[in-house]
Amino acid sequence: MLIIWEQENISFSVVVLAGGEGTRLKPISDNRLKLFTPLAGRPFFYWFELNLNRLGFNNVIYVINENEENAKFIYDNSIFDNVKVLTDGEKRLGTGGSINQNTQLLPQVFWIMYGDTLLNFDLNKCEEKFTSEKVELLMTIIHKNLGKEFPNIAIDKNSEKITTYKKNYDKKFEYIDYGSLLVNKNIFDNFKKNTAYDLSQILQKSINNERNTYQITKHRFYEMGNIDSFNELEKILIEKEKLDNLW
Repeated sequence: MLIIWEQENISFSVVVLAGGEGTRLKPISDNRLKLFTPLAGRPFFYWFELNLNRLGFNNVIYVINENEENAKFIYDNSIFDNVKVLTDGEKRLGTGGSINQNTQLLPQVFWIMYGDTLLNFDLNKCEEKFTSEKVELLMTIIHKNLGKEFPNIAIDKNSEKITTYKKNYDKKFEYIDYGSLLVNKNIFDNFKKNTAYDLSQILQKSINNERNTYQITKHRFYEMGNIDSFNELEKILIEKEKLDNLW
């Protein structure tokens, strides 16, 4: 049975996948978490949390690799009163496995975002659609003309369902995964603990059983996961000075 966690005039919590160590950013990252890499005069963590606040989030849960110093930095520097740090333990379990490892500590429904992107979407509109349609997955997407990546999403506009989601891009598709997902944690049922999974493997379950929907956003995303995108975002932030000016 699909259980929907009722809202109390606040947004659902967001789970941030932030265990990446920035291997594609060396020597800029200096083996830090990507989240802590200096960008435009401040750790990216600063810009990321401002963006979460701007979107309307109140409760933030970071999932990182087991590291007391990294956890302490988050607790000491977060702008949120309700912040929590979870880990996937000593063994790295991938984007899906790290969440699956902690489902007992998570609310029934939560957002998933990546700790190396800045996004702009209508949080309330997505949550209202997710709740009213009683689905277990809502994926935000953008048209391929708004992104630099090749598209990896196929949709059925009549049913408003995602029909295909690929980890690798496919030029024949029209839409790109925007990087924010609203899920019911039932999607993690039947996945073994202490096992590595890519998040795409878990999302595929909801796509196959058609218990999903999507929300199209018309704003590009910014990410800093590689040297080129890092340099682009840093230049833009220095020029525009404020996150609101990115869009």
